[in-house]
Amino acid sequence: MRLTTLRITSTRTAAARVDRTRLTLLPFPDVGTLVTTGEAWQDRAAAPGEVLTRTTPRRTPGRSPPGSSPSPRCT
Repeated sequence: MRLTTLRITSTRTAAARVDRTRLTLLPFPDVGTLVTTGEAWQDRAAAPGEVLTRTTPRRTPGRSPPGSSPSPRCT
C-alpha cells in the first residue's frame, strides 16, 4: 500500500492512498498522523474515502521542473 500527503488547498493537506491512477482521500491531515493512530493504522488506511483520479500532476510552487538545475541552497 502506498500513501502520500496531498496539498488540497494552500492551508489544507490530507493523507491519501495511491492506487495506480486513483487517489483515495483519508480523514487525516497527513500520513504521519495516520500512522501514529495505533496498531490498526493499516486498516484505517485501507478504508473507503473520496476518490480522485490523477490526470496531470501539478507542480508545487517554488520547485524546479524536472530536468532543471536545483535552486541554490544556503550554506
